[in-house]
Amino acid sequence: MKIQKKSKYLLTSLLIIFFITGCEKDLLEQVNPNAMSTASFWKTGSDAYDGLIGIYSIMPASSIYGGLQTSTQIARDDAWNPLAGDLGYIGYFAAPASHWSIVRPWQHHYRGIYRANEFMSRVPDIVMDETDKTHMLGEAYFLRGYYYFFLLNVFHNIPLITEVPQSAEDYYPVQAAPEAIWEQIESDLKQAQSMLPDSWDTQNLGRATWGAATGFLGKSYLYQQKWSEAATEFQKLIGEGIYDLVPDYSDNFTSVNKNNIESLFEVQLNGDPNFPGFNGEYPSRGMASVFGLWLQAPKPGSVGLYPVNQWLVDTFLASIDNNGDIDQRAFATVLWDHPDCIIYDGKSFQEYYPVDDINRVNGNNYVKKWIDYEAKTETAVRNCRYEGEVNWRILRFADVLLMYAEAVNESSGPTADAYTAINRVRQRANVPDITPNLSKDDFRDAIKHERILELSLEGIRFFDLLRWGDLEQAFLFDHPDCKNTNGAVFTSGRDEYLPIPQGEIDAHPQGLIKQNPGY
Repeated sequence: MKIQKKSKYLLTSLLIIFFITGCEKDLLEQVNPNAMSTASFWKTGSDAYDGLIGIYSIMPASSIYGGLQTSTQIARDDAWNPLAGDLGYIGYFAAPASHWSIVRPWQHHYRGIYRANEFMSRVPDIVMDETDKTHMLGEAYFLRGYYYFFLLNVFHNIPLITEVPQSAEDYYPVQAAPEAIWEQIESDLKQAQSMLPDSWDTQNLGRATWGAATGFLGKSYLYQQKWSEAATEFQKLIGEGIYDLVPDYSDNFTSVNKNNIESLFEVQLNGDPNFPGFNGEYPSRGMASVFGLWLQAPKPGSVGLYPVNQWLVDTFLASIDNNGDIDQRAFATVLWDHPDCIIYDGKSFQEYYPVDDINRVNGNNYVKKWIDYEAKTETAVRNCRYEGEVNWRILRFADVLLMYAEAVNESSGPTADAYTAINRVRQRANVPDITPNLSKDDFRDAIKHERILELSLEGIRFFDLLRWGDLEQAFLFDHPDCKNTNGAVFTSGRDEYLPIPQGEIDAHPQGLIKQNPGY
């Protein structure tokens, strides 16, 4: 969805002008003729379009994907944060339940759900082009399903809200069983799948499609270990021929190749130089990423916010392609002490950081994905840190292929189709095919390894570790290649999920919303 397009915003408040004396009764009952109420808004196809933009528009907020302020980016074992407080809270498993990094993702996703609920209740009655109506409703179902997917996997014990509140009691929903949330996610994504088009024209690139709904339906099954159902959905995407791998792996992480053939769904960010700050929604303005602020390599003599752990670099160094060279995905993913790692202004890591610089001495590594290092000068990257225009890719075809291979393996063992899927990803990277005749366990390990090489630093790693049951092992911070040691302690049975925002607990009648275990 081109969220930078001009949109209307629903105004539900009624402006009543009060006069102290000398006013007739009818003057006391005036309303603002320019205010737009719910009753006056949902009338036309244009209203429906603008309402749909409102559902999409929470995604680029800097506490969601615009600024990577959720556990999808910060709590991970492939990178760390040297700051023990504020921006580092989640990475240290120490975020207070009242902290903005907990509260904002919860609020924004439920805001999107509320808007989707209202959209679904209003748009069916609008007289408009029926095809457009069907597609828009499909998008609303997809977005609601996706927002619940995120909330469930981050907070786990969450309320299920599928209708617009009608009474005071409706504003105090109880937490639903996770199984009920999964059921709703599946229902929404199936509904979206039946209503969405295969693709959009150039003017509408980025809007949800059949492929996005199918991909997330398969992913939802995979996360529930419904292996056969997951494989069936992924096979639809593989067999349909709509999606493919782009020849150059790095084309998935720049501002030049947005919404390419490998992308099933991504957050649209346009680098608007008028972007005024964090977390708001601004009429007629696009939204920018702040990836540069959090992820970019620091100036010489200083340490960045998110250095990459050495074990990830070592994993890439051990992956040798068919020409005897380092897996080229390494150079699109990580910046480390290597002459072919290009940072700013065409300079290599070694040219940019002198041999006695803190980053060379301490072996610091940094994120390469998501930042247009080669496309901009150093000054431009730093000056546009709030104006980043690299879209955040939420789901791409390479991930689908690897999830398909995993689902097939868990369901039927490593079949020929499972080998074909994982090797298709490896062949794009020009690395040797996976050795045939592996056991089911060995093939599972091969998939885990491939997901590191292909998908690191894309906000997926934490959830992979969670669903595999590998979180506790991954966050043993006494590991020599993990630098995240400044007081970080992972507690099994607690830190798999974030705490429920304290404000939600306080705002509900006592005991209606319970805190997650361990907090």
